[in-house]
Amino acid sequence: LFSINYIHAQEYYFKHFQVEEGLSNNTVLTSMQDDDGFMWFGTKDGLNRFDGYHFKTYRSQSDPLHSLGSNYIQSLHPYKGIIWVGTDKGLYQYNKKTDQFTVLNEAINDRINDINHDKKGNIWFISGNILYKYAPAKKETKTFNPSKYFITTSITRDENGEIWASSLNKIYHYSEESLSFENITLNPPANKANFRITVIYVLDKNNIVIGTQDDGVFVYNIKNKTTTALEFSIKEPVYVRQFKKRGNEELWIASESGVYVYDLKTKKSVNLKKNYNDPYALSDNAAYSITIDKENGIWIGTYFGGINYHQKQYTQFKKYFPQKGQNSISGSAVREIHKDDYGDIWIGTEDAGLNRFNPKTQIFTSYLPNGSKNSVSYYNIHALMPRKNKIWIGTFEHGLDVLDRNSGTVVKHYSSNDPSTGLRSNFIFSFKKKKNDGLIVITTLGLYL
Repeated sequence: LFSINYIHAQEYYFKHFQVEEGLSNNTVLTSMQDDDGFMWFGTKDGLNRFDGYHFKTYRSQSDPLHSLGSNYIQSLHPYKGIIWVGTDKGLYQYNKKTDQFTVLNEAINDRINDINHDKKGNIWFISGNILYKYAPAKKETKTFNPSKYFITTSITRDENGEIWASSLNKIYHYSEESLSFENITLNPPANKANFRITVIYVLDKNNIVIGTQDDGVFVYNIKNKTTTALEFSIKEPVYVRQFKKRGNEELWIASESGVYVYDLKTKKSVNLKKNYNDPYALSDNAAYSITIDKENGIWIGTYFGGINYHQKQYTQFKKYFPQKGQNSISGSAVREIHKDDYGDIWIGTEDAGLNRFNPKTQIFTSYLPNGSKNSVSYYNIHALMPRKNKIWIGTFEHGLDVLDRNSGTVVKHYSSNDPSTGLRSNFIFSFKKKKNDGLIVITTLGLYL
């Protein structure tokens, strides 16, 4: 039912937010969006609130009664106007009216690995692999001791508001009626029998996805009580950190080997990874958190690369940029773009010469100065005009070239250094086509016909 084949039909571009943009630390372990639209990011050195322009950082301060007890933020969960903040030294409540924090229980001061709530308003959290249930109305905390219950690795809430939990290799369903857990045995493929669960997530009313340390993803069908595996076609183990579903068609998976986007309809996926040649790629392969905001944007927290933000609006245009060792455009400072009579696109840059792009083959050809009379005169191009089989090229202070598009060589050069050409300026600013198909050459010292 669930299988993974890799596709690259859609481009995924990310905007990066790191310490240079005001983030307190580049290790982002958890994230969420509050009711007011603010994005919150928990790092290993401070809690950050982002308004789309600026970061506000909350840290442990001298006032222990009203500030966080630790700067290491492990988990976040919003519920009824309160933000629950899990640190490595206990659970805190944030009150936005007072802009202050209060500790829930000073006796529970271990790392808070996960937080959720159920249909009755109870707050569930994991501290040091021990599961707790806190009832805000009664201000009572129930402890599910591992000696009687199980070591807890993750919790999730289903569509009925009921809690599911995971241990190292089992999942459990909590019943409010019986106040007990139903033990659910998983039966994955034989070659993955020694799995260890890192995180579970309710996919829909029938399925729970289960992330593991090195064995990828399992899917438990609640109705049929069957366990199947997402078949990854890569050899390296997949260590899952978090799941988030976007709409009805996409499951986003944060892992130690990048981010996987799984299409629930086609059963295909793409693996998004760091690429040193691509400034719009994921900034780090160790992806820890995923939040889908109210506008369907994706916020990915990474261990070394800060925040990665993806929005559909970024994919309306395909991006072309220089990539070492790959066929790509040669420059970044694009000055001129023109289409010739044969469908090729000619691109003049101010930092790396001339480019020819074939839209059908998606291949770039670069034309750079090499010292010969048949090459373009200069890398800084300010004017460009395709004319039948010839490409007219105006440079910065290096005259005018005429390039034959078929041979790719310069067949004529005009320079103010050669009076016979009639040119008095080597700075060719622009070209203008006349009604009679003639050409006006615009320079810093006048116009030439």
